[in-house]
Amino acid sequence: VGDASPDEMAQWVEYMTAPTRSTLANQRRGNGREQPWKVPYFGVGNELWGCGGNMRPEYAADLYRRYQTFVKAPADQKILKIAPGANVDDYNWTEVMMREAGKFMDGLSLHYYTLPGGWPPKASSTDFDETAWIETLQQALRMDELIRKHSAIMDKYDPDKKVALVVDESG
Repeated sequence: VGDASPDEMAQWVEYMTAPTRSTLANQRRGNGREQPWKVPYFGVGNELWGCGGNMRPEYAADLYRRYQTFVKAPADQKILKIAPGANVDDYNWTEVMMREAGKFMDGLSLHYYTLPGGWPPKASSTDFDETAWIETLQQALRMDELIRKHSAIMDKYDPDKKVALVVDESG
């Protein structure tokens, strides 16, 4: 979504999934992949609240609604559309995305990292002391709260739970 057009996104989906002899499917074959990929999930935008565009959730929801229209799979394949969700505990982001675009998504992403010292990473991922280990585990325990609170907001707009909460970046 950041700097690409809906048409460019649609072309990527076709390149990956088309079983036909279209120009893009033939380009994929020329690049060494004869059979189309099965793409069960497609993230429409990433971190739109930050490096993906520094957007307000209202604007991100409008863009998501527009772009998701162009994620089209071959007839024998369903691609689940994942909307760009919140950074950690930005519950307002979840509220706005579900209110404005919930009926157009199959999932809403969530990003959460359990880094000692916070973001950006300030410590080694392999060389750490007991204090860093304890802090990492304490941060990991926070995931239950995040899932509970984001899910409660989602349930308000999707009581049948058709939209999944998708933790697609964590660590």
